Amino acid sequence: MARTASQKWGTRIARHKAACRGIVGSSSAVRYAGVINEFGRTLAGATRPGVRSHLSAEQAKNEFFAVATLLSVRKRSSAAIGALDHAVIRHEKITVVAFMSGKDTYYVSVEAGHAVSAAMVARMKKIASSGGAAK
Repeated sequence: MARTASQKWGTRIARHKAACRGIVGSSSAVRYAGVINEFGRTLAGATRPGVRSHLSAEQAKNEFFAVATLLSVRKRSSAAIGALDHAVIRHEKITVVAFMSGKDTYYVSVEAGHAVSAAMVARMKKIASSGGAAK
């Protein structure tokens, strides 16, 4: 029997939720992992237990839109300069790692004092691509 659009959407969101939980669980330095669409709308997310957001709901919405726009624009110029693997944005209180998976953007916040290594980013991307199964 063919799956409906609603069933496909539900499976996609469940996969993203599992990936977000996997990314949060991959390092004690990860505060939050979320998936946002090309317009900055949150599709799924997970926060480390006991962690409080530094952003209000409106600030988070604006932050997600800015990051999604940045990565979408970069994706369009990849033919000229090559594909963007990931972006690291360092703030005073957190470091953000953002990368694309299809049309969706993974937005991961990490404690500011923790170094974001290539291995850490590779682990996040592997978890995202496997739907949360790989660590």
